[in-house]
Amino acid sequence: MRYPSDTHRSTGARRFATLLVIAAALAGSTAHAQWSIEAGVEQFDWREHTTPIVVHEHGPRYFGAVGYMLPTERGALFAYRGTVYGGNPDYNGSFQFDDTKAASGASTYLGTTQRAEARWRWPAIADGVLGLEYETWKRQLSTTQEETYRTVSLRVGAEHLASATNTSLPVAACASCSTRAKTLRSKRWG
Repeated sequence: MRYPSDTHRSTGARRFATLLVIAAALAGSTAHAQWSIEAGVEQFDWREHTTPIVVHEHGPRYFGAVGYMLPTERGALFAYRGTVYGGNPDYNGSFQFDDTKAASGASTYLGTTQRAEARWRWPAIADGVLGLEYETWKRQLSTTQEETYRTVSLRVGAEHLASATNTSLPVAACASCSTRAKTLRSKRWG
């Protein structure tokens, strides 16, 4: 079964991708060293081994991100990174509320990740990292079925960064814990 809203989703994804590319091109030329601006495309591939029908989603998702880190050579510093992403991957699987019925089409994703980090920098050695991350995203499978996820994660660890004088590979060792909440909603009328 194809979802009736599939034809409208590809137009929105193209507009979103175009805006990300334009924003990155305009902002990239004026960014300072402590700022980062990114835009790109990721190849999304998700499988759920459910019975009786296996779920497989795949296709492009687009993202834009901005980050800031205090330009500090040693001692305490603060870092932030915010990302917005979305796309319309192909969906082959089942309906959310009736997993015995096959469904195919495009699912719509829209999400954001916000991360703040407190760091302590030891020059040419490592950064101690304590970070908190919040992510939320909505996945809509049709006009009547959608999921909303919220995840909060805590990171604690150390990160070694390459520099002009130390060209070794970046190494990160972090322990993290997270909690996730999921909401399913069906908009059924009558």
